[in-house]
Amino acid sequence: GRLREAIDFAQRAGAAAPPEAQANQEAKLAEGQARSLMGDWKGTLALLQPTLAFWDKHRRERFGHTGTRSVWCHGYLSHALCIKEDLEAAAVHAQEAFDIATETQRPFDMIFALHRLGRVQIAAGNHEEALALLMEVLRRSDEIEAPIIAPWCSCDAVQTLLAVGRIDEAHNLLNRHTQAAKHFELRHFHGWLRLRKAELLEITGRHVDAAAEAQAALASAQECGDLLLEPTALALLAQTQTAPEKATTLKVAREMARARALPLLPLYRPWRP
Repeated sequence: GRLREAIDFAQRAGAAAPPEAQANQEAKLAEGQARSLMGDWKGTLALLQPTLAFWDKHRRERFGHTGTRSVWCHGYLSHALCIKEDLEAAAVHAQEAFDIATETQRPFDMIFALHRLGRVQIAAGNHEEALALLMEVLRRSDEIEAPIIAPWCSCDAVQTLLAVGRIDEAHNLLNRHTQAAKHFELRHFHGWLRLRKAELLEITGRHVDAAAEAQAALASAQECGDLLLEPTALALLAQTQTAPEKATTLKVAREMARARALPLLPLYRPWRP
């Protein structure tokens, strides 16, 4: 969850390596990963698109890492393009990540690629298709004991379960993986899970508790530097408020999202009974 520190470290590593060296490309991938996670889709595309030729040339190479680097590059490009709302391009990169993962048959590659495919389906509003992919990610994560992947995937799975009205399942998944995110100090994903809890509480009418969780998610966003979580948490906080405070908070969320070239009201599209 220390995204700013990750960016600083990657930039220093890249500066110490020749431009065409694998170490330089790896540093750009690391920075692109952090920027993708923090919602900086412009920075992600600017960093990762020029590296694609290198990674595609070394299509199945891990270079000492757990996952195949080309899978990770295509996957994070897909993530950034989902935020940009360029779903056609996002789908192309997610599919390419999946195709390479199918070739390598490495468990982390396949889990990551399936998650990227699921995120594209969420962005397209195809909830059932997204759930099938995300639940497969969680199943495979349990099989190989991947405690970092499961909380990340749950940020999306809980949102999708709420969207289709499967409240009890969303609640159970939240409880399990919020604890895991806290245990493993995954502060960035923990912040998103706090937001999902706020969504669940707001949907079920517990507005005071929902406001507290939205405030916690907002604080996490500001601590981690998450450009997307911050306006999303504000938009959700507004749902728990009454006029005129609600209109004021919503205006701040909209202006913040617009200034960052993010979706005007990102992500908050809950199911209601």
